[in-house]
Parts: sequence; C-alpha cells; structure tokens
Amino acid sequence: MRFSIDQNSMRRAAEFMETVRSQLKDDTELADHYNLIPFKAKNHKNAVLAAIDGSHHSVKGKSFVFSAINSGFQLFHSDQLAHTEISRTKVEILTKDNYKKRHNEYYTNVTGQRPQGHLDFDKATERIRTLLEWDKVKYLISYLGKGDIILFDGSMISGVISTNKHFFDDLCEQAKEKGIILAGLSKDTSLLKDNVPLPMILATHMKKQHIDSNWYYYYEAEKTYFVKFRKHINLIFRLDLVLPNDIEPETAIKLIASYCYNEGNQGYPYPLQWIHDEVRISEQQFLSCLEEFKIECRRRGISRAFIDELFTIYHDQLDVMSFGR
Repeated sequence: MRFSIDQNSMRRAAEFMETVRSQLKDDTELADHYNLIPFKAKNHKNAVLAAIDGSHHSVKGKSFVFSAINSGFQLFHSDQLAHTEISRTKVEILTKDNYKKRHNEYYTNVTGQRPQGHLDFDKATERIRTLLEWDKVKYLISYLGKGDIILFDGSMISGVISTNKHFFDDLCEQAKEKGIILAGLSKDTSLLKDNVPLPMILATHMKKQHIDSNWYYYYEAEKTYFVKFRKHINLIFRLDLVLPNDIEPETAIKLIASYCYNEGNQGYPYPLQWIHDEVRISEQQFLSCLEEFKIECRRRGISRAFIDELFTIYHDQLDVMSFGR
C-alpha cells in the first residue's frame, strides 16, 4: 500500500504548534495575572502521610473486556514507610449489557448510594478503579487524625465525577473535622488557556519573573493550585486541596514538599511513586491473572479452544497478518 500524507493537514498542524509557541513567547500578561509565590518546604514531623493509588490492566475479547483492577495505600511516619496495604486484585468481565450493573454494585458498596448520570462502557474499568481508591480515602479518614495528610494520584474532580457529590462533600467535612489534609496531585492536566497547557504558561512566566525557588500558583478559575516542589527540578503539578479551617494552603504545600527530596524522586512526592510501584499490575502479572482465569474456566468444563475463541478478534489478526507482509 502506498503511504501518503495530506500536506495541507500537516501544515495546519504545524501552524497550530507555531501559534502555541508565539503565544508563550509574546504573552505580556506577566506579573499582574500570574502571581507565582515562592515557598520553602517544611518537615512533616510527628504525623502520618498516607499515599493512595490504583492500577488496572485490560484486554478485549468478543464483545467484552477482561480487566484486572488493583488498589492500595502506604503509610509514612517521620519520612519512613510504616505500613503497606494492597488489596487482592479484582477480576471483572464487562460487557455492554452488564457493565452498568457491575459498576453500580461497586458504587453502592463504596458510597451507600445509587449512581447518577451516564457512564460510557469504555470508562467502566477506570471508574471502578477510582471507586476502589476512594474507598481507601474513606477508610483512612476514619483511621487517621489531626495533622495527617491523605495524598492520592489524581484530581478531586475525578472523585466527584466517579462517586457522588454528597458522598464527596461528606468525606471532606469528616476530614476537616478531624484535622486531616486531603490532597490530590495530578501529573497531567487538561487545563488550557488559548490552547496552551497551563503548566507551560506558568513555566514561561517563572523564567520571565526570574523566580529561582520552589513556588505555587493559585488558579482561581478552577479553585486549584499548581506547584513546583523543587527549584532545580522543572516539574509542575496540579494540586487540589481540602483543608481543615486552621491550616492555610501554603502550609499544606510546604508539608507535601518535604516529601519531594528523595534522591530517586526529586521534585515529586516519593510516597506516590512508591505506592504506584506497589499497586502497578505488570504485563507479566496480568498474563498470569488471565491464565489463572482460563484454568478456573477449565475446572468448570469449559474447553481452552472455546476460551481462546472468545478472546480472538479478527481485526487483531488482520494487524498481525499485515505486520508480517
């Protein structure tokens, strides 16, 4: 097959990148609109930081998705790992006929309520994983106390979307009453200004303002923060905070920043990296999970040929055949 690129579309795409570059270069809305506030990290002594994360791995079959889903948390005290708790990996087969029912069961178990709104089939596994992570948040709020931090991977918004606003608001109130800081740290963000990612805009203004330190910026439009935790590490993260009434945002940012000086994770809270590594379902682990599933099916008298047929998709075979040509 002759491979040919539409050059008009190529030029249009390049023009978009040129526009983004010029906006970053020519933006004159400097200090008045982007007030980057320097800060210094503060040790989080005599308190606990809990790090939460989850993982999922899926493969498509004939009109279904086979998924393995994991979640867990670790507790850190005085900068040392004190406890690890990883749930047993859950296996789900989701179809367009059953995915809402399966999601509803998880949802009700975690929130005590019924879900509202529409859920796309392609998002079902991810939403179940998010629910399992928020179940860990719920447990840790009941377990931890004043001055402790619950830090999880992702934004607070995903919690509202995937769970329930009443459930979310109730958890926040419980955390505030107990003096617990809730923090959601996002490695990526979809927030833009004139098609330019907000972290790129902030990085440009950091250079223009000659800021050579850790800094944070409050983004009023979304009631969230952007933070650069280490002055020599050019990483900028979105940080959502729910705070007790007696704790200022800058105080919470300083405390979280104290976990960003680990040699292997400079500029990023190492507890999140550690729990990510613990819960991550590797390719080999997923294949082992899939093989155990097939063994369980054979115990029930289901032949390997039948199982293999269910997991065979002709479109994938076409790709394999094309690759071999």
